[in-house]
Amino acid sequence: MFSSVFSSVKPNSIILFSLLISQSFFVVQAATKAQAETKKVQVETTSESILQQPDYVFDQQKIQSYGVSNLYSLLNYLPGFQNVTGENISAHSQLQVRGVNAEDGYLVLMIDGIKINSLLFNDVQMSSPYFNLSLAERIDVYTGPNAVEFGNNAALAVINVITKKSNYVLLEAGQNEHKKGIASLFRKTRFGQFSFFIAESQGDGGKYSSSNIPTSSYLDGKDHINKPYVHDQLSASWQLGNYVMSYYEEQHEQDGFLTNQNYHPDNKFQSKTKLLSNKLHGRVTQNVSYKTDLSYSDHSVKSVGLIDEGGIRPFSEDYWFGPDWASYKIEFNISTIYAWSEWLHFEFGGQWQKQEQYEAGVITSHLTPDGQDSLPLDRYYNEKLQSVSDFGQYSSLLQDVESHGLFTNMNWKMTGVDTLSAGIRLERNHNFSDDISMQFNYRRSLNPKSALTVEYSEGFRSPNFSELFSTELSYYGNPSLTPEKIRSFELGYSYKEQTWNVDVTTFYQEQSDVIALTDFDTGFRRLYRNLEDQEMVGLETKADYQMNKNWNLEGTLTHYFNDTENHEFTTFGSLSLVGQLGNFNIGLNTIVRSGLDLANETASVDEVVFDGSSTVLVNAVVNYQLGRSLLFSLKIENAFEQDDKVYDATQTLNQYYVPQQKQFASFSLTYEF
Repeated sequence: MFSSVFSSVKPNSIILFSLLISQSFFVVQAATKAQAETKKVQVETTSESILQQPDYVFDQQKIQSYGVSNLYSLLNYLPGFQNVTGENISAHSQLQVRGVNAEDGYLVLMIDGIKINSLLFNDVQMSSPYFNLSLAERIDVYTGPNAVEFGNNAALAVINVITKKSNYVLLEAGQNEHKKGIASLFRKTRFGQFSFFIAESQGDGGKYSSSNIPTSSYLDGKDHINKPYVHDQLSASWQLGNYVMSYYEEQHEQDGFLTNQNYHPDNKFQSKTKLLSNKLHGRVTQNVSYKTDLSYSDHSVKSVGLIDEGGIRPFSEDYWFGPDWASYKIEFNISTIYAWSEWLHFEFGGQWQKQEQYEAGVITSHLTPDGQDSLPLDRYYNEKLQSVSDFGQYSSLLQDVESHGLFTNMNWKMTGVDTLSAGIRLERNHNFSDDISMQFNYRRSLNPKSALTVEYSEGFRSPNFSELFSTELSYYGNPSLTPEKIRSFELGYSYKEQTWNVDVTTFYQEQSDVIALTDFDTGFRRLYRNLEDQEMVGLETKADYQMNKNWNLEGTLTHYFNDTENHEFTTFGSLSLVGQLGNFNIGLNTIVRSGLDLANETASVDEVVFDGSSTVLVNAVVNYQLGRSLLFSLKIENAFEQDDKVYDATQTLNQYYVPQQKQFASFSLTYEF
């Protein structure tokens, strides 16, 4: 099921691994010493910055109450976040954050504090949205630009998944042949703490009506298709004192998926992520603490999908397209917190990253402009002759990129009711660009029940390799691109009573030098350019009401006062009723989304290209705890089979929409020992 840790590591990577091993010997000695010193002085360390604290935290109880299976679905219950199906090339989940498609490089995703984003392409690896929530101890979410602490891509949100370390076995079955299995082990010994888990989920995927798919000869005689998937995860860690060494691996496969225009049963997607990390946290003096981490990650993506069908077979071929790319990344972070006094703290930190490609290509076969003839049958990919069935030739890309960042934060409790936090970061992306980010946060307690917060923050997204250097006809790179900047002004108010509380945030968001594809030029190329600025003004609300000792009501509401970047939802929210009845934990959760009517602005007469009605999705979960060890769970997503669609401008042959996930029910049994 899982490949060897070193199976895809190239010879020049062995030196990089040796750095990790050498650091391991050093930090083990340091950790052992620190462990001995704890007999004299209790060492208190924290993984959180004095400036960047999570805006929202999902603990295990919350996660169970929402009854969702993966990370992105959970985020539907936060203001400003929406998860839909819409990734064009492989029909993966797509996360919209404050009116922007976060998959384009505006989101940082971390596993146990280690960033897994690609430095070359800025994106979150495509398998990561499917992180199994049964493995999560908690989820920390940072909203808005958080680039001072986290750097490039932390322009809209940062998500940190803290994995669960306990002893349990989970078995799950559900609709469409869904199956999941998890085994987790945790042990404390005199040689340190050891934890391990392995998980696999697979199934046929949701059914999609053939009437919602562009005409394809491969759909003849079928009234629907499925999206089969396989997702594997593995983790092992060892902690001795303040030192932690961990390994994480995940693989995701999805066959027979929809591309942005078509379907073929041989469409294929496969991604792999491997992560090896070393962490050391400690305290030098009573006023000075530190944290360091050194990580090695390996990413690979191989995907190919049908774009268009050949006209006259066998004289013309189908048009296929997809990436075949692999790289490794080394990242080192260090920071120190200095407590000047009880009221004033400083943080200083630095980051170094380097990522290098050892495969860089695009699997493709092309039709000639008349759609009749194909390229020669002999094709080359990575300098090797391939058969026609393996599709062929590739475009070479720049091979490596390096990044340095320095930042400092300050937290000042000016009075008993006033707190000021501020930070600045300088980051240099070699071969790309340099950028400066800032963040200021002022909080005033108005009274014991309410508080007012004012914040200004900046984030940025460097252009990725495809946007800079691609030579594909549909995606032609532009080496002159500059970074895309996001600035956000926020005003927040919070009020808390004994049985209820509410948080309201209004924000103004400005995107400058937006990177996007332009229309075809005279050379029939679509070129990436820095386009005009975009603005977003919105209101986000989250409230909780404790109805009685057994029932709690939660709700969120988001409204944008102008149109979003890609005509996404302008009004959406959620409402959740969670109750505890004896050994039963019950959750009834709804997601509400506004409709959308979109006309063709270039047409001479009024023409509606997309007409979507408002949507109400109902999810439900029932958990039953039997004794201390057994937990039974029944979950239903989209319980009333709402057939909803989301607008997508690329779906010109599909009436501009992507059909969303249908009903999904599952039953699981967890045994904790």
